[in-house]
Amino acid sequence: MKERNKIVLQLIFAFQVVYFLSAVVTQSWILFLPVLSLPLFLLFYYVLPAFPYQRVLMYGVLWTYFVSFAILVLTVQMLSAFIFVWFGLLLSALYRDRSAVLFSGAASVIITSLVFAVAAADIFQGGSWSTFLYLQLFNVLLTAFLLVQHRDMQEAFTVLRDHRLKLRYLLDSAQIVTYTYDPARARHDITSGIPELMALPMEKDAVLPWKAYVHEDDQAFVAMIEKEVLEGKLRKVEFRFRLHSRTIWVTANMMPVIEKGRLDRVEAALIDITDRKHAEERMAFMAYHDSLTKIPNRTHFYEYVSSMQSLPSFDPGRAFLLFIDLDSFKQINDRFGHAVGDDLLTYMAERLTSSLKERDMVCRLGGDEFVIFLDKITSEQAAEVGERLKQRLSEPFDMDGKQVIVTPSIGITGFDQDGTVDDMLLEADKAMYEIKRNGKNGMSMYNRSFEKKPSSSADYPIPAREESDILKESRV
Repeated sequence: MKERNKIVLQLIFAFQVVYFLSAVVTQSWILFLPVLSLPLFLLFYYVLPAFPYQRVLMYGVLWTYFVSFAILVLTVQMLSAFIFVWFGLLLSALYRDRSAVLFSGAASVIITSLVFAVAAADIFQGGSWSTFLYLQLFNVLLTAFLLVQHRDMQEAFTVLRDHRLKLRYLLDSAQIVTYTYDPARARHDITSGIPELMALPMEKDAVLPWKAYVHEDDQAFVAMIEKEVLEGKLRKVEFRFRLHSRTIWVTANMMPVIEKGRLDRVEAALIDITDRKHAEERMAFMAYHDSLTKIPNRTHFYEYVSSMQSLPSFDPGRAFLLFIDLDSFKQINDRFGHAVGDDLLTYMAERLTSSLKERDMVCRLGGDEFVIFLDKITSEQAAEVGERLKQRLSEPFDMDGKQVIVTPSIGITGFDQDGTVDDMLLEADKAMYEIKRNGKNGMSMYNRSFEKKPSSSADYPIPAREESDILKESRV
């Protein structure tokens, strides 16, 4: 209602100016009477922003208008002045309010009756009852027309509002922000959709109104995209916002609209894809990491070692593989259950990871087998690492109030100039099984003599050992 009052008052001011100029041109000074109401209209406009009763103000504006022109009609007694009364009836339709039209229609009927009673002879050349009825019929029909138009407009606005609400609900549900940027007026017409963004202050003179909140690593990229969009290029990009509570990913579709050879506006949509990005990150992580221990898996290990071998700086004489197998791990599962066995594998992975340098890589091949890649060290240093890992892995584990000791068997091999990852794994595996054959809980460097010996525990008997030698338990 406040906006409608503002529009009507602005139109009345414009009309008063035109009316004043026409009175000056015709030098009809008596026509200045309606202009005397201008101070009252100015008062209405002044109190408009803070006035709490906008409907009362509406009636005040309409009443002032009709009274001023009723006085004019009764004073000058001219038909042309009477026409402005009907103009007031049309003006009331701008309020889109049924009561405003009814009020103005009633005012037109009353003014017509008053004028006909006082000055019918001068204005309507004698005026008969038929003329009076025709005028009142016109008032009623014009009022009825405006009421029907108001009803149709209300129905149209209701449908439009419902569609907007449905669209907003869909956009909010899908976390989509759509907006139009007008570069000439530095204005954004924005819907809701991503609550965190809507709560932030916006930059007016920018294609992206939340440019200040773009992730610092993406700011240069977004600035380049904005420049290209203003040059008329269509762009679809992904970037991040760093908000107070979290970082969100969005995909932005920015479409410049060119009219008459120049940029008229930019239509844009931002879609929150944070959940999708997190899912992609989880999928990428799981593709290259063991689901239980979260350390690199066989695929990751193969790609990493192969990439290291392809480097010009790679020296096969200073690179080694360690193959680690946990001794009697099956007995852990059988005695304590697979859940305890899974916990033990996780602890082993943590111990291995914390015992290595950043450039080294540890991987779980599967089951209780781990493999480690070491680079830029000598064979003596590789043996030292193997011995350190053997001691670290042999430290007791606390399992439900009991200390359990599990020992490793470790095989080590160096790289050949043309050796593949599979070749190195096979050699390290043979060195590891040499330890198994000799009683477990040890470390061995690969040599060619292992080629003539069994390559798996199924090919030779393991010496019988007492369970107490493998699992040593004590109450904590």
